[in-house]
Amino acid sequence: MGIVGNDPTIYSFDNNKSMVKISLATIEKFKGPNGNWIKDTQWHTLVLWGKHALFAYDHLHKGLEIAIEGRLKNRRYQDRHGIIRNVTEVVVSKFLSLSKPNNTTE
Repeated sequence: MGIVGNDPTIYSFDNNKSMVKISLATIEKFKGPNGNWIKDTQWHTLVLWGKHALFAYDHLHKGLEIAIEGRLKNRRYQDRHGIIRNVTEVVVSKFLSLSKPNNTTE
């Protein structure tokens, strides 16, 4: 579970496939050695494909709290400067919005 950190970015490919990338922040709070609360935020890159990608692009936005299910994917690539980069992404198979719609009142 976490907070969506940016609006989805969609990529379309020649074979009629769509992919969406989203950043997700997970926050852990704990007491440090001096008794003060420490907030540790970790950022994760989510990748969604096909119908999940299109649905996410239409319905997810920055600040929304979501729960996800997926698998970790490690990959390596060479950037434009020739440097080898290693990344870990979460390939999402399911997601659920935990935030209430903006138009609801309590």
